[in-house]
Amino acid sequence: MINKKRQEKFARRKIAALRLQASKNQKEPEMPNAREHNLYHLIATEVSKLSVHVREHLEEGLTIGGVWCLIEDTTSKLVKILERIKASGEDKKELVIQLVEQLYEEEIKPVDLPWVPNTIEDFVDETIGKAIRPTVSWLIDKICGDG
Repeated sequence: MINKKRQEKFARRKIAALRLQASKNQKEPEMPNAREHNLYHLIATEVSKLSVHVREHLEEGLTIGGVWCLIEDTTSKLVKILERIKASGEDKKELVIQLVEQLYEEEIKPVDLPWVPNTIEDFVDETIGKAIRPTVSWLIDKICGDG
């Protein structure tokens, strides 16, 4: 079952992000209308489902190939969902990247990598984390036919 608190937390984060972006642009933030709120809810629901999907895969054991497949699958699903949002391609791309980074930080990074010695695991986690942004950006370009 989808965690309702996670959905609400995600929606609050998105609204906070809109406010922050608006404050940088020095104009009033646009609050989501009912349609946009439903899209935020859909995104939050899908992110929660993806989190469950990631956890299920993690229970089977984590491999580099498995992480790649999860990132690719997650990116593809998020791109399809965000196609319905009225925003620039760059804004949608940034949101997908942030969501995948968040998913990595919250679900994948905390998992012990049994095939990586503990002495270098922090370095490996950090390296994978830094690779998420350019990798997801490249994937989005491929999915959208821009790359």
